[in-house]
Amino acid sequence: TAALVEEWQGPTLRARGRIFGSFESIETPDGTSANSRHNDTYLRRADITIRGSLSKNLDYRLKTEFKEGELDIRDGHFSYDTGFVTVLVGLIDPIDELMTPAYREFMEVSTVEGFPPGNQLGIGLLHESESSTLFVAALKHTIDKRQFEKAAMIYSTRFTIAPPVPEGYFLHIGGYASNR
Repeated sequence: TAALVEEWQGPTLRARGRIFGSFESIETPDGTSANSRHNDTYLRRADITIRGSLSKNLDYRLKTEFKEGELDIRDGHFSYDTGFVTVLVGLIDPIDELMTPAYREFMEVSTVEGFPPGNQLGIGLLHESESSTLFVAALKHTIDKRQFEKAAMIYSTRFTIAPPVPEGYFLHIGGYASNR
């Protein structure tokens, strides 16, 4: 018989990354400049994600992004799975992209994705079932990665549900609310 649950094999580490670069070559008509060919190569964006497990229920994730000459930490948190909820502690995103931008179509982009607060330092609770998710978080609001004396707390919640529908159809409903 096949085992339904994988046995803990020890700590893991998975790394992946993407590099987006550009190369351009422009040739000007003869006699318009001393150098008739212009070549340019530059890095537009790069990201590296490192994630894995430290124990059977304790995972970690670090996602970095390099663009416009600056390194930014997008995610950096630990998550502990209790069996009913997953507790996330660290730099987390209350909206949390469910699908990486590399694999989604235009219509799958959330309208709230570009709005603040973005990734913030805090704690979150995530409950997932086969047809629904519920996420609540308490986050310390920062501005441009700096803490301020009067920085506020952000309380955030997100839910999704996929109710049963006739065969061949799919319905996905979601909501997000945040208070600062």
